[in-house]
Amino acid sequence: CCVTDANGCMQCNSTTLLEDPDAVVNLSGNNTFINIFPNPVSNEAEFKFGLSKSQNVAISIHDLTGKLIYKLIDGFENSGTHTLKFDASDLEKGVYIYRFETEKNIKVGRLIVQ
Repeated sequence: CCVTDANGCMQCNSTTLLEDPDAVVNLSGNNTFINIFPNPVSNEAEFKFGLSKSQNVAISIHDLTGKLIYKLIDGFENSGTHTLKFDASDLEKGVYIYRFETEKNIKVGRLIVQ
């Protein structure tokens, strides 16, 4: 179940979803970020993420009920900027949630498929 708070943020099962799906987020001020382009997407999206240090990373796509749809990456990545292409053409039109998880940070946001 999701609710939107007074600040316009969506709360789903204790996880805050950012309302700006195109936001580049610097997590904890440590140069860890993720950006998705284009968003909304119709065919292929590019996930660009940066790590301030080498660490384990997981990026996954979920439906609005929280069910895992795709696990894009789940493993060790070196520090620096990385680009991951995602073929969204198999997804039905609608809103999905992406989850970007590092050793010290979790960011979730919307992925819109047209």
